[in-house]
Amino acid sequence: MPDAPGAAKKILLVDDDVAILGLFKEILSSAGYEVSTAASGEQCLEVVSGVKPDLIILDVMMPGLNGPETAAKLAANLMTAKIPIIFATNSITEAQEKLRGKRPFLSKYSAPKDFLSKVQAIMANPVQTKLKSIMDFEF
Repeated sequence: MPDAPGAAKKILLVDDDVAILGLFKEILSSAGYEVSTAASGEQCLEVVSGVKPDLIILDVMMPGLNGPETAAKLAANLMTAKIPIIFATNSITEAQEKLRGKRPFLSKYSAPKDFLSKVQAIMANPVQTKLKSIMDFEF
């Protein structure tokens, strides 16, 4: 939640694709969100406590810690366990289908209007982190 009435909601974008980070940041910033970025799961874990986001948009497939592994680490930490997370993906695969009931998904190739609508819906009614371990997501 914002620190003061009327304060911009904070979103942390996590993706190893710089172009996607730039596009998502532009869409969200122009809608009034305060946006921070991280280029890896490891970097997300380093900056999340300083950013204190209201929402994390997390790439599924990244080198090093992937999205589900990063989400599991966030869920295991009392300071970050309740931050809502939306997974962003290039395509919905059979493995990703297993997570559909546990976590909202965004297609990286959604129209900007659809992307923003999904984010706004989550911000209006946050989904609490349900992923408790990497075992909830099998490749």
